[in-house]
Amino acid sequence: MHPKLLWVLLILIFASDAFSQDPPRISIDPLGHSEPVNELLFTPDGAKLISVSQDKTVRIWDTESGDLIRTIRTSSQTGSLGRLYCAALTPDGKYLALGGYFPKNEIRVIDLKRLERVYHLQGHTNVVTSLEFSSDGLKLASASADKTVRIWEMNYAPGFVEGNTTMELKAHEAQVYDLSFSPDDSKLVSASYDGSLRLWDLKNDTNESIRMYMHSDKVISVDFSPGGNWIASGGTQGKIILWDGQGVFKGQIKIGEKPVTQVRFVNDEVLLASASETKLYALSSKSPIKIVEDHENTVTAMAIYDNSILASCSSQEGDIYLRDIKSGEILRSMSGKGLTPKSLGLNKEKLAIGFKRGNQNWSKAFNVEELSYLWGNFDQKAFEGNRVSDGAYKLSKFDEYTLSTGFSGSVKNDPSTDGRIKSFQIINENKIAIGSDFSLKIYSRDGLLDKQLKSYGGEVFDIVSSEDGKYLYTACGDQTVRIWNIESGENVLTIFISEDDQWIVWTPIGYYMASAGGERYLGWHINRLPTRLAEFRPSYVYRKKFLRPDILKKSFELGSVKKAIEYLPQEKEEKLESTEPVEIVKSAPELKWVSPEFVEVNTNKNTYKIQLEVTSDTPIESVKILINGRPSGQRGFSRGTQDEYKKTIEQEIPLLSKRNEIRVFVSSGGAKMTSEPRIIESEGYQGLGNAKGFELINYKFKPDLYLLSVGISEFKNPDYNLTYADDDAIAITKAFTEKGQEIYEEVISAQFVNEEATKAKIIESFNWLKENVSEKDVVIIFLASHGINENGEFFILPHDGSFNDIESTLVSWSELADVLGGLHSKVLMLIDACHSGQLGTNVDQAKNFDNTEAVRNMTSDENGVIIMSASTGDETAQEHPDWGHGAFTLSLLEGLLEGHADIKKDQIVFLRELDFFVSERTNELTNGLQHPTTQKPSTISRMPVFKVDQ
Repeated sequence: MHPKLLWVLLILIFASDAFSQDPPRISIDPLGHSEPVNELLFTPDGAKLISVSQDKTVRIWDTESGDLIRTIRTSSQTGSLGRLYCAALTPDGKYLALGGYFPKNEIRVIDLKRLERVYHLQGHTNVVTSLEFSSDGLKLASASADKTVRIWEMNYAPGFVEGNTTMELKAHEAQVYDLSFSPDDSKLVSASYDGSLRLWDLKNDTNESIRMYMHSDKVISVDFSPGGNWIASGGTQGKIILWDGQGVFKGQIKIGEKPVTQVRFVNDEVLLASASETKLYALSSKSPIKIVEDHENTVTAMAIYDNSILASCSSQEGDIYLRDIKSGEILRSMSGKGLTPKSLGLNKEKLAIGFKRGNQNWSKAFNVEELSYLWGNFDQKAFEGNRVSDGAYKLSKFDEYTLSTGFSGSVKNDPSTDGRIKSFQIINENKIAIGSDFSLKIYSRDGLLDKQLKSYGGEVFDIVSSEDGKYLYTACGDQTVRIWNIESGENVLTIFISEDDQWIVWTPIGYYMASAGGERYLGWHINRLPTRLAEFRPSYVYRKKFLRPDILKKSFELGSVKKAIEYLPQEKEEKLESTEPVEIVKSAPELKWVSPEFVEVNTNKNTYKIQLEVTSDTPIESVKILINGRPSGQRGFSRGTQDEYKKTIEQEIPLLSKRNEIRVFVSSGGAKMTSEPRIIESEGYQGLGNAKGFELINYKFKPDLYLLSVGISEFKNPDYNLTYADDDAIAITKAFTEKGQEIYEEVISAQFVNEEATKAKIIESFNWLKENVSEKDVVIIFLASHGINENGEFFILPHDGSFNDIESTLVSWSELADVLGGLHSKVLMLIDACHSGQLGTNVDQAKNFDNTEAVRNMTSDENGVIIMSASTGDETAQEHPDWGHGAFTLSLLEGLLEGHADIKKDQIVFLRELDFFVSERTNELTNGLQHPTTQKPSTISRMPVFKVDQ
């Protein structure tokens, strides 16, 4: 069944108090969708694709690159309230209308140019299921589960949207599920669960309609052809019915047993329809022309651009594909980094998590006592999985809603409040757990309810319990694994693991620990007034207060977050309250754009004057204006109220790229905030040349490359010696100086190896960058040596350094961060600073070389450095005589010089491509012992690195 069908069928509608009264809540952001997409919409120029999902978000994607441009959130709550079911875009692309599970069944309209207000159209008495604008955008049609269709007369003005119902169309006997305007807007066709369609004459004030009845079951999709000569409708019994433009039956096409979830006309001769497959059909013969795509799951959304490009989504995770309709070739994919856990297994302190996405399967593992990620793909057979039988005590399903406990007892789910039974587990001889679509409950084995666990996290796909009966682990539809105290019912910890092996673990009140890149996947959803967009603040905004591994480990030990907080102050001599996180989130600074007024603007000038207002409950400590992720070199100023709590930031900024993304970074109290971006397009942009792929580089002119290479194999103390770190640095210098001129105007390099790489020389070289680099330049730093973590600070070992005198003789990471964070250019650091020497050995085993915090600090929005690290966490970087280099450097050289990282074959290696190749190749070279990772600030988009030979 189409996921949207299920939710609409099971939904309960109720009024709610204003969302703005809700406290901030923890929310996952997988940088893509985490649930099915219900609507896809191309912008008029085809440059962007808008996706609307049951995960309560609207995502805007760049169709050329596949990159996520922006995420829009409206007010929502936990559970189902706030889910999005349908959307429509005005023909000029300025306004987006949304329908969903809203407290007053309203339609929400967003001005996409300003992204400030949310305008409500009220009138329906149940969920809105479909929306469509007329060809001039002045009418909006809405279908609803209240069995009616409404026509809204729309009025637009700067900062204002209004819609008034001019027609309420009543004739259907069940919920109306889809609708479509005729090309001239004179008619509207609606499809209903009552098995019929209605063709409405919108020029007739009597609201009369023609009843079109040929389906034998629910009708769920309908579309008018571009010329108005055809209407196509799809139903739940796998049939397409064809009608002429007057609603007269013209034939049918039987395409299978599955529901026809989407019908779209490519032109007046060809129809595109989806059931088990998406096929093209010739209307003249009513026969299939070709299969465009096969589906493992039901297609939930579809859009067509220019009769040639198909956008579709059919996965639980909301993965979107762009295809060439003629060839069926996949042109682009758009997806998040989240994975939905489907199975669990326990082996003492180790938790195995099975993921499935499309036809790919993963098994990842986590140490739940140490709260650490375990690298590698794990065989779940070595883990104790779901237990449904214990001798004569066996759990079994009678049907989707009923479970037998194996004795005289049974459990019957309520379809509307529980949904279908998805998983179940024997906890002990007295208790069982049942996970469903909407609930997670513990029962006695006789079927009596013991307790309901709140904040269950969506569908519960699997359940396991610890051997001692203390904890319950659930695999949830919101892409998390949740750990519950069985006795108290408390959700103690929640785990999220991304596709790129980043992770974060947190408590329900916001304390967390994470891998270097894991923070970006968790944040706080903040509802404003119902007439304002909601806000999402990533967890790293509050890193100073919330990054608390000690609280998490103590919470798991004691089985309670509250007990952990009460216990820890006795050790730390600090006061913590369980309500503290919410209060901190509420008190963070507010950032409001004044100029540019619009989200995206065009100019033919070389500069643009920006203005932004900052207000805070705590003193404003620092402000940085970021251009394409890097601090501006121009001096800004404040005017207006000159106090610690309110500032107006103004600055004339240079436009160095075709597309300039402007943000403002503010530090205040315990929070470090970065504003939503403003995009300034420079119309005077000229590309770099005619070579394939160069038009993708977002530069007005070629930048200079400043290259700094440091590699140390021979140390003053020979006990520290490595073999290939110096060769690595030399090879990187050679690669960029000999091949870099094709993408960079000039390559200015400095190289320090072995005895040249003293502490004084390294610091001096960073100051050289500070004095010479300008905004238009690019900086690449290669650093290969030993690294060590001492008292929370990371250090690099220079030639003359000693581990016996760390603070005096080693190079402090914070010193480097201060310099690099102040550079105005893009900065890419290639760091191989956890060297262990010979493959399989570890000369630093007694040392603490975890670089997680160092990488996290350097790649923050504040410092803005992109880091490709040779290894992650407490792994060590390997080198071997067979390679003549470290594994990381060898992978870099193969990717750049041999072109293996040019995955798209456009002769340019972008950062994302280099990251993918180096990660895979290094893992292969080291037999899974080393896992490179790339981290970058949220403010920096893709970056070209190297030009390869044809």
